[in-house]
Amino acid sequence: MNGVDDPVVNFFTSTAPLARLERCDEALAGLEDARRLGPIRPEQLLADPDFTILRNHSRFLALLQPPVKSSLSSWFDGWSLLRLIGQGTNMNDNKTPPQPVEQMLHLAKLFANAGVPTERAFQSVLEVHGANPEVHVEAAVAYAMAGDDDMTIHKLKDAMQRGFVDAGRICNEPAFSRLREHEGIVSVVATLTQRAAKYVPTQ
Repeated sequence: MNGVDDPVVNFFTSTAPLARLERCDEALAGLEDARRLGPIRPEQLLADPDFTILRNHSRFLALLQPPVKSSLSSWFDGWSLLRLIGQGTNMNDNKTPPQPVEQMLHLAKLFANAGVPTERAFQSVLEVHGANPEVHVEAAVAYAMAGDDDMTIHKLKDAMQRGFVDAGRICNEPAFSRLREHEGIVSVVATLTQRAAKYVPTQ
């Protein structure tokens, strides 16, 4: 993507001023046009401070996804991308506020589903939002889908330590269906059920 005659570069560079002016729809349309002409690496979008205002838009998140889902793990470094989003690093080494947990979880699950190793896919969101029990539950789901039973149980226990209390969520999660009789799952559900019973008011 070098050279001023490259139409992708021209679209990309002409879109940045629109984003700076908070003309988000026009900026997103310009980026979508650029992507139709050729590849735009997500690192470029996330490293440009002009596009920070666009990061919570679903259309911007769609631009981060590769044309072919299965190629995601080789198309870019998912862990580095999550660090860019989570820590707000831009090309000038300035800092912006950490991104919302929902956005980081969305990308972590996308990466894990596409073949990026679960530990790598979730590493940055765990670093930034590790106090949130939901992050650990979602990581447990990803580990279960990857067939890593030990890490599934480990992340569920991490979620419990951070305040997770919903035994029903574990019982009803399809990803845990093959582990229903696993002693680790049974133990986690029993512990959560006992905790919940302590808070049920007696008549």
